[in-house]
Amino acid sequence: FTAPIEGKYHIHGSIYCMKNGTNANDYMHFLVYVNGQQINQMYTMGGHGQSFALDFSLNISSVLFLEANDIVEWKVYTTSTNMRIYGDHLCIGAHMIS
Repeated sequence: FTAPIEGKYHIHGSIYCMKNGTNANDYMHFLVYVNGQQINQMYTMGGHGQSFALDFSLNISSVLFLEANDIVEWKVYTTSTNMRIYGDHLCIGAHMIS
């Protein structure tokens, strides 16, 4: 997403995931970046510490002040091939609120 004008934007995202392994150290992160830098207070993590297969969701929602042409990116990374994202259940977005 590229902010067309300066203002406050609601940034949000939701992903539905599956852990199909039993390694308790496996996890998935869902993060937001602005202009290539991670917004440290905007991330969520799932699967860590769970030594069984499970489904889980990761959600992000916040208000950010963006300048014109700021670039927002949503990134997902995992520590394992035992993690999957259900593609039908992925939602990301941003819209100006003021």
